[in-house]
Amino acid sequence: LTKLSEKRLIPDPIDPEAPGVVVEAIDEMDGSKLIDLMNTLTQDQEWDQYLLGHVRDFLAELEFDRASDLTNRIQNPVVRIGALTHIMVARMENGQSNELKVLRARARVDLDRVKDVDTKAKLLLDIGRELGFAGVKGEPGMSIGLVEGMASDSGDLLSKAGLHARIAVAYIDLGNRGEAKRHFASAQNSAGR
Repeated sequence: LTKLSEKRLIPDPIDPEAPGVVVEAIDEMDGSKLIDLMNTLTQDQEWDQYLLGHVRDFLAELEFDRASDLTNRIQNPVVRIGALTHIMVARMENGQSNELKVLRARARVDLDRVKDVDTKAKLLLDIGRELGFAGVKGEPGMSIGLVEGMASDSGDLLSKAGLHARIAVAYIDLGNRGEAKRHFASAQNSAGR
């Protein structure tokens, strides 16, 4: 990515006697180097974040199809889930709740690609929280329930403890101190105090 901001001085292509001309280094790259650069960008977290920023811009202009198309170009499943969450919230805010089913299915496909249990739980809770704020009935409760299921199914005590701690924080955000306390206790028990 540093190549994108790099400048280079070259001889003036029109008048060789004139002083040099400052150009962007990317202008002077041959085709193979340009292809290598583009391949690097397709696997780059910063590029995905850049695309996510433009997804938000499209949503601000209510250009849902363009936001969705750009989301498909995001390679990192975690970043793409974030983009899909933004699209779901924007659709809800604009009275298009009928679009949520397909968007949730797309997010579910990406969630299945996330192998880290803690990251997956965080994503589920984030989706639930955002959709709950946007007025989706049953959220964030449904998402919390999915993470509770993950905690019940976990054979690893440290993962189970981390999941219960995340659930507890989600309940604190909802103002449900009783459930939060219960899940913090479960986290402590699973971690062996």
